[in-house]
Amino acid sequence: MSMIEVLIAIVILALGALGIAGLQARALKGNEGSLQRSQALIAASYMLDSIRADAALRVTTSMASSGSGTIGTWLSELSRTVGPGSQGMIACQAVTLGTNCTVTVQWNNSRSGGSASEQLSLSTLL
Repeated sequence: MSMIEVLIAIVILALGALGIAGLQARALKGNEGSLQRSQALIAASYMLDSIRADAALRVTTSMASSGSGTIGTWLSELSRTVGPGSQGMIACQAVTLGTNCTVTVQWNNSRSGGSASEQLSLSTLL
């Protein structure tokens, strides 16, 4: 009788350990998605600050996945920090009060359970 009780206790303990392992794997996926989102936000904020500081970047009406100087460096850093295959786009448009610039970062978030084309956009009026 004691052997059966020990066997049942081991089975219950094993099921609990499997449940904890599954929760841990899910938490790691969530953390990866959160890290990518944070890195995309930091990269977009950095680019908006660069545009704010350098008026020559404001005349760039649209630029995606190519560029030189500040924009080229920013685009190469995107794939290093946010993830491989991430892309950035900058769109500046003259409006009555100044220049409206939008920075968009797109990345693949499918490994952490998100969409394959996750996107974040920040806009500012300069």
